[in-house]
Amino acid sequence: MAYTSLYYPVHTMMSDGIISTLIDEMQHFELEDSSVVIDGEAYASANRRSKQMWMPSRHWLESVCVRAVQIANDAYFHFDLTDISGGIQYTVYDKDDRFDWHRDGTWNMVEDNLAQRKLSVSLLLSDPSEYEGGELEFIEEQTDVPTSRKPPRGTAIVFPSWVKHRVSPIKSGQRISCVGWYLGPRIK
Repeated sequence: MAYTSLYYPVHTMMSDGIISTLIDEMQHFELEDSSVVIDGEAYASANRRSKQMWMPSRHWLESVCVRAVQIANDAYFHFDLTDISGGIQYTVYDKDDRFDWHRDGTWNMVEDNLAQRKLSVSLLLSDPSEYEGGELEFIEEQTDVPTSRKPPRGTAIVFPSWVKHRVSPIKSGQRISCVGWYLGPRIK
């Protein structure tokens, strides 16, 4: 899978057995309706429909996501990163679920000493043959042309947090992914 300026794919080398064990483990936790966060407050939104939970603190999956971001950042982005933002979110999309066009952060931070989201990661845990729809799509702002990705299971897609993206509506099946955000100081 080639990369563009919009994203960088990283195959995490997670086996199907490990991914299946993780999904089985998450079955024991209660998922809640997904929300959007604006200025630190969570809101229900017509733009987002899915179920989610925050992974337990220091879950081993966090290190998988951190490593994927390190690989992409060292190979391509070269951003100054400092920390993970708030942990890893486990998200389940069922039929008709989606997350419409949005950005996870902004490149033009105004406070010099405030760390902001610089890189986002989306780690696909479902096999693409298990669901229809649910593509991770990016949009090139200058052309408004979307780029669509439905990566193999175990692939982490790393992208700048200010890139506009979405998860297209699920037509059938179930899409499971984990997402995280990585912070850094203002871009100069």
